[in-house]
Amino acid sequence: MVGDNAGGTTDAHARYMSIRLPEFIPGNPRIEVRNLTPNVAERNFVWNAEPDGLTLALEATPGVLEQFTTQAQFDMREATMIGVTSGREEAWFIRGTLSYNCIEDAFGAPFPDLTIAVDARTPADLGSNVAVGWLADELNIPLRMRRVPVAATSEQYRMIERGTVNSWVSRSVWNQLPITRPGWVSSGFVRPFADLSAPGVDIGNNGEGDFHCPNVHDTYVDNLDDQALWLAMRPDLAMSYNLIGPPGMSAGVTEALRDALASAMADTRFASNMENFTGIRNRFTDGATAQQDLTDTVNAYIRYKGQVDLIARDVFNKYVR
Repeated sequence: MVGDNAGGTTDAHARYMSIRLPEFIPGNPRIEVRNLTPNVAERNFVWNAEPDGLTLALEATPGVLEQFTTQAQFDMREATMIGVTSGREEAWFIRGTLSYNCIEDAFGAPFPDLTIAVDARTPADLGSNVAVGWLADELNIPLRMRRVPVAATSEQYRMIERGTVNSWVSRSVWNQLPITRPGWVSSGFVRPFADLSAPGVDIGNNGEGDFHCPNVHDTYVDNLDDQALWLAMRPDLAMSYNLIGPPGMSAGVTEALRDALASAMADTRFASNMENFTGIRNRFTDGATAQQDLTDTVNAYIRYKGQVDLIARDVFNKYVR
């Protein structure tokens, strides 16, 4: 099950796995991909499925923000995590026409505004963009969040091309650009601005250029309380492209699927071909470790949720236009 439309990155991950993962699963089963939107409906469907291992979700995010929507029927701490294939990277990049080199050049700058697109009608719709607004406020960065009907990947590409916005915050697109928009980075049409990845993670080189700007967490978010808040505001950063089952799956079925995914990700041919097909850098986390990471991420978000909600209100009022 995929909670996004066909043709996107998450769908591509699922379709690659549907073809290549069965050879690592006992019995070499046939896997069929089905798309169900919106994402919360797909998550509800998998949550309520029989826990027999025959219905799984391929998710782009850990589902923490979705869990706290009114439509959600699930608690991600009780879902069965099979494993994570990517995550912990996030890039803020800008159009080459802007004068800034990296984020520190924008500290205290009166102009030009950095514009990002958000499809937020209320503060609750901002999602992890709350953290971008909080960072802009803390570091005095000129920011404007342009409200648009849809801010999905395909729309973001068009907005950058047309100059509707001049920057983009994304967990995966930087490494996809050489495939999806060859020449954008090498020509300087887009450039790095800020590495918003998890602590200790370096985005590195995407094949056309090096992401030379420093990791914001490691360089600027240096207050211990702020570090915890910064991470809690961004639960989607914890893991990406996750294989998840309903709660209550038996230990035997769970172990078989976890072993299959671990074996696949350890297979050079499987892993490299998936990276080439999707444009997403592999960063594998085994199912048992990811299960604990997911629980910790939900609990951290709950602990800070009241504060995050207040920040979201302030960010929305200050930056969304």
